[in-house]
Amino acid sequence: MTLALQEISDRLEIQDTLLAYSTALDVPGRRWDMWYKCFAEDAVCEYPVIGAKSPAELKELFSRNDAVRLTTQHLFLNIVISLDGDSANARSECSYAAVNRGDDPARNTLRLSGLFFEDELLRTSDGWRITHRVVTSRWGHAIEIDAA
Repeated sequence: MTLALQEISDRLEIQDTLLAYSTALDVPGRRWDMWYKCFAEDAVCEYPVIGAKSPAELKELFSRNDAVRLTTQHLFLNIVISLDGDSANARSECSYAAVNRGDDPARNTLRLSGLFFEDELLRTSDGWRITHRVVTSRWGHAIEIDAA
C-alpha cells in the first residue's frame, strides 16, 4: 500500500497535535499556549469522574495541583489514525506518571495510570485540532515514596 503525500503529512500533523498536548502539560511551568493550540475553539473533552469540560475548564482543573506538582510525564503510544478528508479519528494509549509533594515533607506521592484517548479532529487553516476527546481510564495506582 502506498500512501499519498497528503495522507502522510496529515498523519504526521495529527501525531504532532496529540504529542503537543502532553508536551505542553509536562514541561516545567507548563506551556498553556501550546496546549490550547491542540484544540478547536468549541472542543469538548470527556474525562472519567470530572465529566465533559472545555479546554479552559480543564486548564483551571489541571492548574489546581501546580503548587504540589513536582513533575508529570505522559507517554503516548499505539496511535491509530483514520482519515476522512478534513476530519479524522485517532485512538492512542497513554501511560501517565505524576509526582506530587505529600502532606509529610519527607514523603511524595507517585501516581501512575494507564489511559486511552479517543479523539475527533478537524483540519483547520491553522492545522489539525481536537474537536472532541474521550478519555478512558484503564488502571491507576498511587504510591507514597521518599522525598529525595
